[in-house]
Amino acid sequence: SESEASNGSFDAYLDAVHPNDRERVISEIRGAIQKRALFQADYRVQSPSGGYRSVIARGKPEYDSEGKVLRLPGVVIDVTRQKQIEAALTASQERYRTLFNSIDEGFCLIEVLFDQEDKPIDYRFLETNPAFEKHTGLSNAEGRTIKQLSPVQETHWLDIYGRVALTGEPIHSINKSSSLDRWYEVRALRFGDAENRQVAILFNDITDRKNIDDNLHRAVADLAEANRRQTEFLATLAHELRNPLAPIRTGLEVMRMSAGKPETLSRVQDMMQRQVSAMTRLIDDLLDIARINSGKLVLQKEVIDLKAVIANAVETTLPHIEAAQHALIQDIPAEALPVYADAVRMTQVFGNLLTNAAKYTPANGRITLSVVRQGRQVDVTISDTGIGIPAASLNKVFDMFTQVGRHSDVAQGGLGIGLSLVRQLVQMHGGTVSVSSLGSGHGSSFTVQLPLQEDAVSAHARKIISSPIETKGSAYRILVADDNRDAAEILTVLLQMQGHVTQTVYDGDQALRAAADFHPDIAFLDIGMPGTDGLQTARNMRKTPGMEDIVLVALTGWATEEDRARSHAAGFNYHLAKPVSIESLNALLANPLQFTDS
Repeated sequence: SESEASNGSFDAYLDAVHPNDRERVISEIRGAIQKRALFQADYRVQSPSGGYRSVIARGKPEYDSEGKVLRLPGVVIDVTRQKQIEAALTASQERYRTLFNSIDEGFCLIEVLFDQEDKPIDYRFLETNPAFEKHTGLSNAEGRTIKQLSPVQETHWLDIYGRVALTGEPIHSINKSSSLDRWYEVRALRFGDAENRQVAILFNDITDRKNIDDNLHRAVADLAEANRRQTEFLATLAHELRNPLAPIRTGLEVMRMSAGKPETLSRVQDMMQRQVSAMTRLIDDLLDIARINSGKLVLQKEVIDLKAVIANAVETTLPHIEAAQHALIQDIPAEALPVYADAVRMTQVFGNLLTNAAKYTPANGRITLSVVRQGRQVDVTISDTGIGIPAASLNKVFDMFTQVGRHSDVAQGGLGIGLSLVRQLVQMHGGTVSVSSLGSGHGSSFTVQLPLQEDAVSAHARKIISSPIETKGSAYRILVADDNRDAAEILTVLLQMQGHVTQTVYDGDQALRAAADFHPDIAFLDIGMPGTDGLQTARNMRKTPGMEDIVLVALTGWATEEDRARSHAAGFNYHLAKPVSIESLNALLANPLQFTDS
């Protein structure tokens, strides 16, 4: 009432109200009086012990007969503890919501739907966090079922979540979603009572991690396989090198014991020549693989007739074919087949394939070589009636250190690099090579496919000699320099037997002094001599007056294109890789000024 207000009781009441709540409380009291309504408010009041307490006040104004307010009776309830609990709950919910929305893991709360036999048939999304869509690609999922969002969902997810909802046992699993083509790590536990059939799911998309792990496991397996094959290769290499060395060593002893028996010497020499040729081919294949892998193999391409290349390959391998009494059937068209290729390397390709066919075909077999023009390309197929290739090995035969016949009981030897070399050389010519076989005992077919060169005349693909070079007579003064005394002596003997005048030295300094006194026409210099090596010796000779016209020939075990470039830059005319064949040596001596060492 006004009298009560005037004596200060209302002011005293308001003084206890927290300053920040006072205006609101006054406004609500006045509103209740004016509207003759129930007064209800929550606010803070100062406690006698200090500090503030939270209260709820309820009351109803009373009026006199004239409608003036007399008093506002009511109750004040201390709700401080309740407010503290609510504040803590709100803070907890806020922390949960912040975590829920910010975690990288996907989260969803689902309700599992069962049929009458308690078999899970679907599940509905009740709640999801922002990461859910990022991990699944499913948007607006809340309120919808998984079959509505992804009709082809796998049943194993239903089984997993159904079991969790029924048993209450949490699970942790890694599974793939085929419909989403992703891998997930999933943790799921029942939420609430069993009757709710609700499951809370926390999951991560681990597809990238799974791919990395799988790639790592494959890499480890590949490394183990590569290590196994390398170990096997080294053992095979030792075996293949010892094989020809054994008869060569025995042959030397036979030659020593067979002095004066030309027939025996001839047989031994023929055998030794075959074994040395086999070793040379083996080493050449190894060097070719190394050059290709290092990008140092340079093809000498020109427009050639593929039929001539095939004829050379057949001529080279015919002794192997005839020795095994195989029938060779050729089906080659009469028309020219121009290709832009390195004739030597393509001869090597078809020679390797024919040699393999002869090697892996039991005696009295059949080898078929067919050539078919297919539009702007040509297919060369070499088939045999040999031991065949199991289906599981077909995609491996072109790998390094893989032997075609290793699966069989036929021990043919070899390093397992021939077919790898074939594939790489064919690819360098813009072609492809493939293999087919019906399995063990049913033979094999290798097909090389090459692009045809429609322009049969290509000026840039020809080597033109602008003017003839006059050659000397057949006898020369030849200087031999090699720190390997056996190699130097045997080459000297061979040159003397052909009528040449020779002088032999064993290092670079001796070679330079001998050249000044001996005045050779030709000098064979080993590059790897100690002290002054062959390269520096050649440079020194080219700088010495009177030695400018000596034909310098590098003899070396280094035979890459880079090695050839270095020797030519040092002043060598030719670069011959050891061991030098008698054919190459005779060709050089027949015309030292116009010899081709490529």
